Amino acid sequence: MADGVGRYPADVAPFVAIDPAASHTAEQLAELVTPGESVLFVGAAPSLLTGWSVEGPVPIAQMICDSRIDSGSGPDIVELSGARVPDMLSLTALVYPHYFRPRTIEMGRYLGIYEGDQLIAMAGQRMGMDHF
Repeated sequence: MADGVGRYPADVAPFVAIDPAASHTAEQLAELVTPGESVLFVGAAPSLLTGWSVEGPVPIAQMICDSRIDSGSGPDIVELSGARVPDMLSLTALVYPHYFRPRTIEMGRYLGIYEGDQLIAMAGQRMGMDHF
């Protein structure tokens, strides 16, 4: 965090946020983001210096389970650990290449389903919020 601008480490997540009341956010962002790096603003993007390219808002799906679901028969679900990060990166590269990074797994618990040696599905926790 630097004077109203914050971000996750680049190898954890691509998210950047600003305090709308802060001044000099463009300069602070330039110190936190590497030239050529792609980041995602959480909230509104600030006025930026030349050299930046901003694309329109992108919706992010957030799913919440309101109550425990009875489990039925199905494939085995395994806890994903650091040793499985290469599998996780390969899977997310197919659908969400910007969101999952080598250290994203440190943000919470992840579970996955394998078909043979290939990870074919996963779910995980990135943030913990009160009441969820």
